[in-house]
Amino acid sequence: MYNNMTENQTIDYDSKIIPKIKEMINEGFDKLKSLAKVESKKITKNPNFKLYEELEKKFDEISFKLKELKLCNEYIYFLLISDYILYIVHRNSIDSNFGHCDLAIELLDFFMEIFTTNVNFYNNSLKITDEEFETLKIHFKKQYWKYRSQFYCDIYQPTGDFSEEEMYEIHKSLRSFRLSILI
Repeated sequence: MYNNMTENQTIDYDSKIIPKIKEMINEGFDKLKSLAKVESKKITKNPNFKLYEELEKKFDEISFKLKELKLCNEYIYFLLISDYILYIVHRNSIDSNFGHCDLAIELLDFFMEIFTTNVNFYNNSLKITDEEFETLKIHFKKQYWKYRSQFYCDIYQPTGDFSEEEMYEIHKSLRSFRLSILI
């Protein structure tokens, strides 16, 4: 039914879009680094959501471009990772003592590594075999799950808004989503 499933697929794109995405990611890096500098000073003040709103807008633009290019793996990774980053930034917007900005920067760097590796492979500028690329994809999945675990074990603070049954259903849907990514 699907003859091209095993064939290498190349992605055609406007040569200006990929550098634009990289530029937007770098702007996100700069914003996160400025937050990390404020965090190191541990200044507690009234909530300030300006950085959060700017970063959220930038991330929306990036996700739109990834979706537009039909880079599905990168799009999914970006949505997941950007949620973690935005949570950290939001919590720091409320209380600058919340911390974890270094992890937010590390997560964005991790996404950039995934994005660069995949785009270079798709455009055949990364001279690796399909098997080596599959190994890299497995490595990225494992690394993502380590970050996810770290986020939910060490950073995320549940609000208690859900009952035990609702939490079970949420986790059930996450497990099925995880399986769909792994397949």
